[in-house]
Amino acid sequence: MSAELISIKKIKPNPKNPRFIKDYKYKELLESLRTSFWMMEARPIVVDENMVVLGGNQRLRACQELKYKEVWFEDGSKWTKEQQAEFIIKDNTHYGEWDYDMLANEFEQKDLQAWGVTGFPFDADDIDEEDSFDQLIVTTQRYTDKEIIDDAYEYYCKAGFPYPDLTKFEMMQEINKLASMPLEDCQRSRIAYKVADTFHKHRFHSSAINMKSPFDSFNIEKNLRKALKMELSEATIKKTTIPFLNLVNGTQACANFRPAYARLMYDRHSPDKSVVFDSSTGYGGRLTGFLASNCSKYIGVDPNTLTHKANQKLFNTLKNNNKECQLINLPAEDVNVDEHKIKGVADFSFTSPPYFTKEIYSDEETQSCNRYSEYAHWMLNFLQPMMKLNYDVLKSGGKTIINIEDVKIKNKVYPLVEDTIEAGKDVGFEYIKTEVFELQNRTTMQDGIKVSVPAFERVIIFKKS
Repeated sequence: MSAELISIKKIKPNPKNPRFIKDYKYKELLESLRTSFWMMEARPIVVDENMVVLGGNQRLRACQELKYKEVWFEDGSKWTKEQQAEFIIKDNTHYGEWDYDMLANEFEQKDLQAWGVTGFPFDADDIDEEDSFDQLIVTTQRYTDKEIIDDAYEYYCKAGFPYPDLTKFEMMQEINKLASMPLEDCQRSRIAYKVADTFHKHRFHSSAINMKSPFDSFNIEKNLRKALKMELSEATIKKTTIPFLNLVNGTQACANFRPAYARLMYDRHSPDKSVVFDSSTGYGGRLTGFLASNCSKYIGVDPNTLTHKANQKLFNTLKNNNKECQLINLPAEDVNVDEHKIKGVADFSFTSPPYFTKEIYSDEETQSCNRYSEYAHWMLNFLQPMMKLNYDVLKSGGKTIINIEDVKIKNKVYPLVEDTIEAGKDVGFEYIKTEVFELQNRTTMQDGIKVSVPAFERVIIFKKS
């Protein structure tokens, strides 16, 4: 191929780029293109038949920032899809750092190995975007696996459970990164995920129904050793996290919400300086997303006492002069909008309510899973009042978005998506549509083999006419 000049407006960034570079490296690239643009002819941007970048996302970003009207490009449209995918990987091998989530979700592991990418952790759901993993495969052992696992087990017995524990300056940097991220990149990003977990350590003591919490499994020697063994075989044992605890012997934590996706929803569906409402705050993921968004006020409701106090601490620690927060420690069905002066005040509401009794957040009687053990009662006394609350708090013309999914409990499937749509219509909402909220691939054990499967949940969009 030969490089040619083309209008920069014709080229589209690739949202599935598996590589990113750290800030200081990007600044170096920016300065290089500012002073030596002619060098780009030797390594131009390569595009597919739709003018989407196959190689050169960061160069495109830098040229856009420098306000260049043209860039050097090469045409890769005649390659097969397999050749294009291989080029994306090989072009990036020596530049920047891998986005392991994107590698796991968008490329086949066998292809990555064939193209020279090896040694990355299997379960990308638990990988920090800032982590840099050594891709060297261990072939010579000076210490046996047993010696390493024994020492790690002894360390954790003394150190205790590895709760996320970011410093304030680390959290401030995470939120700055999230606020700077292009909206299209927020769909799958896990950036700032550990900000909320730093305050909500009790999340690791909760679990899905009939399952163990990560804290429970940590305190079972067999489970902890098994998790460390899996960690060593697939990645590297670290002193700060044990993601494989979530895969051993019936362990399943209650989930937190990805702050990046929350910021995407806020900034896509509500105007700048808007007031947003969340009728089930949960473990602070959406509150963290709010801090990175362009919204001005967050109103949140949750019955869990520990969760309420943790969210208060989260906001008070990280608030700035441009943000307000009003937190109400009540079940959604018990909130009086007039008493709390929140009737018709929100420009947008976005929440992810409890999935019936699927997750047990606490043993408090105020939790909907404890109040309403029968599904019909839960729909009548929680789901519909929760939808009515969102309707009453929202301004006319505003949108409400509910993230929810059907659940299977004791071999019975509960149609939460369909019932939420009907509950919304019953309280006066206009149903607009249902979209897919993509999750990281889920890793499960099947016949002793780890299997990665795609995962998604629905987001239901309503409008208050």
